[in-house]
Amino acid sequence: MRLCKPIGVILIAVSLVVAFGLAVGCEPSPSISTTESKTSLQVSEYPADISGHVIITDILKARDKSDTLELTPLEGKVFWIVDIVVKNTAYENSVKASYKDWAIVDGDNVYEVPTPFGNISTSSEMSVPVGESGETTFRFSVPSTLKLHGAELRYQGQEPYSYGKLTGGDMVAVYDWDLKTAIVEQEKPKEYPIETYVIYEGVFTGSYTKNLKTIESWTGKWWSNFRV
Repeated sequence: MRLCKPIGVILIAVSLVVAFGLAVGCEPSPSISTTESKTSLQVSEYPADISGHVIITDILKARDKSDTLELTPLEGKVFWIVDIVVKNTAYENSVKASYKDWAIVDGDNVYEVPTPFGNISTSSEMSVPVGESGETTFRFSVPSTLKLHGAELRYQGQEPYSYGKLTGGDMVAVYDWDLKTAIVEQEKPKEYPIETYVIYEGVFTGSYTKNLKTIESWTGKWWSNFRV
């Protein structure tokens, strides 16, 4: 005699199997999780990764041919010496240290690199092809009120432009442009006391005394410790 199971029981069993199969099929595959998908799609925001470290000064010491000059900015401004690090990730042409290609941006305000003064350059040489990294140093003239946290570095030599973070912001007395060295304190000139000297004019006019302030010491061949 054939025994038949109730139809209702068979339908319930089939439904459970189908539901279990759908639940298993809807589980996200470990190889394409949401987190990993976002990570794999992340790329550099700009064609070049750039950043700069800032040193602020009122006096820039630099050589122009055979002379050493001390440059000062216009009233109400300061020099920002920016050490720049560049990684060219996507620009077809090399990223170079041309003074026209770089700027500091603060909102709608753009402060570009000044044109070279005499034989004093505004940057050190650099040329970075795609896939390579490089470094350079620029000097900017910016308002003394400019705050570091609101400013960005911008490379504008190719489109689209690249932007980067600025750090540092230490103030130094003097920056030596040729040595790329910050001088924290300016050396003060030596002070000499006011002393009395005998001034000899000639055989017939005689001599007299006068108070003079020594400004420099000198030792000559015929006179020792003669100060003028």
